[in-house]
Amino acid sequence: MTDISRRRVVVGAAWATPAILVATSSPPAAASGGAPATSACSDADNGTAAVVTALGWEVKSGSVDAQYGTNGWTPAVAGDSMTITNDWMGIGTAEGFKSMDDNATTTTPAVLVARYAFTAVRGAVYTVDFTSKVQYGGGSNSSSRQSMVLTVDDAAGSSTLTKLSIPHTSAYGGWRAMPPGNTSDAQMAEAGYDLQAHESSRARSVQVTGNGGQAVLTFTFTVEPIATGEANPVSDDIWVSLPTVTQVACAS
Repeated sequence: MTDISRRRVVVGAAWATPAILVATSSPPAAASGGAPATSACSDADNGTAAVVTALGWEVKSGSVDAQYGTNGWTPAVAGDSMTITNDWMGIGTAEGFKSMDDNATTTTPAVLVARYAFTAVRGAVYTVDFTSKVQYGGGSNSSSRQSMVLTVDDAAGSSTLTKLSIPHTSAYGGWRAMPPGNTSDAQMAEAGYDLQAHESSRARSVQVTGNGGQAVLTFTFTVEPIATGEANPVSDDIWVSLPTVTQVACAS
């Protein structure tokens, strides 16, 4: 998060969590939810967009510095307990979720989740389309790593659809380097993360196969610990647009 001086306003819970959340699946993933067996996919519905509803978001574990009001739904939603008051990523009125508040500690990862739901017809193949926008934090020194994992969740479990992070190579130097102890680019790549370049936007598309009932798309953001001994320690920033979900086929 871009800022000038530090006064910690910490938001979060003290739940235990791994530094990097890693899972695997073979797409298209199955999104089940308990619709009756008579529910079936129809090719006549191909091209139809599902209704996607925001369920909510939370700091699931760790803590973030919320004093600048940069985390939350975009555009800001009235009544949200953490309404966005600054738009330092240039999102404007584009709908989605922004994880821009810095980690509040030098020791513990902060984990946030934002969830959307749609009704998945049994046997329907859906494309899930969204845009990701990323950047380093705007401090004068290092920027701690932030990564994002998108999963589809249901009563049977969770399947990973895509994973992304921001590269921190030595060529960037200076404040774009990472604090000691953060996960390296090589480790992220080995874990299957796509490394998206600083100050870039990317359209992304993944597939899920419905098994009836509610499917939940969960964006999980992990913000690693900030550096010690710096006047302005910051973390990377990630925004994801409101996903669109469209039926494209019926599974054979």
